[in-house]
Amino acid sequence: DSLYHLMALCATDTLEITISNTGGENLLCILQAPTAQWLSVPETQQIIPAGNSVALPVILSAETIVEGIHEEMLIITTNDPENPEVIIPVVNEVINPIICPPSLQVCENDPPFLLEGGTPGGIYWGNSVENGFFYPQEAGSGEHTVIYTLTPENTACTLECAFTVTVVAAPIVISPEDMALCGDNLVPILLNGGIPEGGEYTGPGINNNIFDPTMAGYGIHEIYYTWTDSITGCYGADPFYITVDSLQQVVCPGRLHVCSGDPAFVLNEATPAGGIYLLGGDTLTTFDPAAMGPGNYRIDYILNGIGNCTGQCRFVITVHASPSTPGNFYASQVEETFIRLNWNPSYFANRYYVYYKEASANDWTTIILTRNHHTVTLENLQPSTTYQTMI
Repeated sequence: DSLYHLMALCATDTLEITISNTGGENLLCILQAPTAQWLSVPETQQIIPAGNSVALPVILSAETIVEGIHEEMLIITTNDPENPEVIIPVVNEVINPIICPPSLQVCENDPPFLLEGGTPGGIYWGNSVENGFFYPQEAGSGEHTVIYTLTPENTACTLECAFTVTVVAAPIVISPEDMALCGDNLVPILLNGGIPEGGEYTGPGINNNIFDPTMAGYGIHEIYYTWTDSITGCYGADPFYITVDSLQQVVCPGRLHVCSGDPAFVLNEATPAGGIYLLGGDTLTTFDPAAMGPGNYRIDYILNGIGNCTGQCRFVITVHASPSTPGNFYASQVEETFIRLNWNPSYFANRYYVYYKEASANDWTTIILTRNHHTVTLENLQPSTTYQTMI
């Protein structure tokens, strides 16, 4: 009456149909070649003696079709005047047998991790995927689609599925200002001032968020304030420094933020004045952001006190790359309702801001792109309309 078969993508299965001759004469059966590529009949003609049966192979292939239900008909013509033509509907349901890992959520500051959980033998690829590892920090916050492909043995067919890795941005955490504890017989202090509240302080001489100068000893101690988001489970951490000195309180400025294009400036923020500033053992009197380049620079301030005692503290100068306009900004394709824009990547870019508007409009539309992009398509534009763009 009919054939129904369930099979996997990329597979090839062989079924049989049996034709029985219940009459008294030889039966001639001719199978018409199917038109569907996924269905074939190797033997198209059979003579069946009276009282005999013949099994004919029917081959179904899912190498060149997509997942879903496919229908075709087998048509058999005979020399039987009562049944000159027999039509057998064939229904082939094709499923994707590949197992895809479940979608997952990670934190932006998590280390790279191995992608796993898919049907063994496949390959993972996509944004920020390399050699089977996913790099959350490189990917940045947001949803990222990862494709998993698998090529079964003895076939050129490829199975594919997709899942999502959601990268949650690390919380913005601000530690307290650097502090200095100077003098003898210093007492433990409760650390506070980190934002958001409720985090944890870790470092030398710290127990239950209490800093003990005696336990930590004299010197500059790097302390981390860490706060974890109870909803996402992601954490952020920010360091600050506690200087313990037996002579006097030496205070360094907080973290200084400058741009790489700023002019050189004199180092004179630490108090009391009269000390020296050191970077990697070299004495500095001025700091030149352009010469240093983008990065974090830890500056030590040392003040010689009475006798052989000194006061010392440390602060950080962060040089940010000055914003730059990417070069060669141009329209590579202009159509009735869309425009494709391209530009040369900027080495220090963290993200790009593309603006566009109708020439007669006042407000700009903004598109924010990550540093990995160097092209964008403006869609749903009005035909025969002048637009202004900038990056």
